[in-house]
Amino acid sequence: MAMFGSQKGGKSGQQDPNLPIVSAKWKKWSNFVPLVVALAVMSDMAFVGRLNLFFRAPPANRVDGCKAWLQSSTNFLRLQQEQLTIQQLVQRTTNELKTMPFFTKFLDQIQKNEEISLRLEKLVNSTNDSKIDMVIYCIGSIKNSEKSRLQLSLALLLKEKVNWISETIQIFDPTLSDEENKGLSDMGFQVLENNRLKVNKPTLFFMLGCPLHLHMNLMKENEEDTLKNVVILGNSFKKFKSVIHGDHDGVNSLSQNFSHEFQLDAASCSMFKIYSWHFSD
Repeated sequence: MAMFGSQKGGKSGQQDPNLPIVSAKWKKWSNFVPLVVALAVMSDMAFVGRLNLFFRAPPANRVDGCKAWLQSSTNFLRLQQEQLTIQQLVQRTTNELKTMPFFTKFLDQIQKNEEISLRLEKLVNSTNDSKIDMVIYCIGSIKNSEKSRLQLSLALLLKEKVNWISETIQIFDPTLSDEENKGLSDMGFQVLENNRLKVNKPTLFFMLGCPLHLHMNLMKENEEDTLKNVVILGNSFKKFKSVIHGDHDGVNSLSQNFSHEFQLDAASCSMFKIYSWHFSD
């Protein structure tokens, strides 16, 4: 304080009366200021780290990129999904799926595996407009489930990357809310009022996670003359046997009628490993 006094022209050792008196209490608490600043900086760095984890695509060599992404994405969205529309939520997930190794392998499989590509080509060539319909069942809550949005994004990206799916995708799930149905309609989907199982042209049924009885009903509705027009992307019938109890006859019947099953290449995304393509001939 002598320095302050001398700068003001006062006598050495005396405090200038015009300067504020710094109390001992303030001196004590001022010692904690650097600690508070450090904690604030660390908090900001942690938040930025969470943002980077969310927006960064999973590395290609990660064993299960989808699972890790789902966990980080779900935690982040809990804070903001109430402010996002259905369209924004789906678009965000679709953008993420484009960068995942799983989707690259998914496209490679249907384009380069001749057993799959030739069967799809045969169906497409049997239509007048070279387009096949797509119907989605059992998608779950688009607003509340990142897994549901990931599955819906797979259907959207499939339509975007190939030229043989009809312009309008049909969708039905009785658990969808009015808000979700409106959001899907605004995105161009045709929201059905009930299951459309009988087909009159080649149709891809997108049935990830659907129960056994819905697959059975689909088969029975088309078993006479239209089953050849049905393609299923859904649960592996082989894996159905390992998880259900009792109705193995139903699974055997499905396996006999859809005699060609090709499991998805999902080594980098375990949530899709239980799904397969199914063709009747």
